[in-house]
Amino acid sequence: MIDTAPLIAVVLSLALGGISLLWPPRRLRHATFAAGMVAFALESAVVYALLEHASTPEAHARWMTALESASLLTPIPWCLFAFLSAR
Repeated sequence: MIDTAPLIAVVLSLALGGISLLWPPRRLRHATFAAGMVAFALESAVVYALLEHASTPEAHARWMTALESASLLTPIPWCLFAFLSAR
């Protein structure tokens, strides 16, 4: 079950991001929400890869570096989304 949780998060994040872009009018707020959901999906995909493919300490370190990079970039679209939603 723990191995499938990141995959469920990837699918749901991409679905919500895609749904936000379906209905007109498409504004920058919708695009930043979709970008934030894609960032969540990327982060969850890296967690899945870490759980499934990190069998050695070197591979574990490589996937942890990728996860840290994704985690540092994830707040950028969400900050922009919050700014645009508050206007």
